Amino acid sequence: MTQQGFNQLLQWGIENSAAPKNDITTQPTDQQRDPNRGLNPEVLAQLLGGPSDADRMRGAMTAVLAPIAEVDMDNKMIAWDNLEQLIEQIDNANNLESLGMWAPLVQQLGAEEAGSRMMAAWCCSTAVQNNIKSQEKLLANGAVEKLVGLVLKDGDQGVRKKADEIIGKLREIAARGPTG
Repeated sequence: MTQQGFNQLLQWGIENSAAPKNDITTQPTDQQRDPNRGLNPEVLAQLLGGPSDADRMRGAMTAVLAPIAEVDMDNKMIAWDNLEQLIEQIDNANNLESLGMWAPLVQQLGAEEAGSRMMAAWCCSTAVQNNIKSQEKLLANGAVEKLVGLVLKDGDQGVRKKADEIIGKLREIAARGPTG
C-alpha cells in the first residue's frame, strides 16, 4: 500500500471514529460524514487481502461452467485446480452447499471433457475427506451413482482411477459406520 493510501485510510478512520460523549468537538448528527464516503475500494482490497475464498470459489466455478468458446480448456483446468485447492480447507468445502455449488460440481462428473470429469471427481474427493457434512451433501446430490458410472464405463483411464479413488474412500467411511 502506498503512503497516500495509508494517509487516506487514516483520514477516513479519524473522520469516522466515535468521539467520547463528553467531547465538546463532537459534531451534531446532521453534520456527521457518511462513513461510506471517501473509501477507496483499491485501498480496502489491499488492506483486507482482496477477494474472499467464497468469491474465488465462485469465480473458479464460473470459469469451469463457461462455454469452451469463452474459456479454453487450459484455463478451465487452472480454475479446477484453484477450486480443488480452496476446498482443501474444511470451511470452504462446507461452503459448497451455501454457495450452491454442489449441483454444478456433480453435474461436471458428466462433462464432455475428460479433464473436467476427472477434476470434478477430484474436487468431490477432496471435499469429503474427513468431512461428514460434505459426505452427506455428496450423497444427497446423487454423486455416488455418477461416480460408479464413471468407474464402470468412462473411456478415460484417469477419470476411472479418480472416480474409483473416491468410491474407495466412501467404502472406508461406510465400513467405519456412523461417528459421534
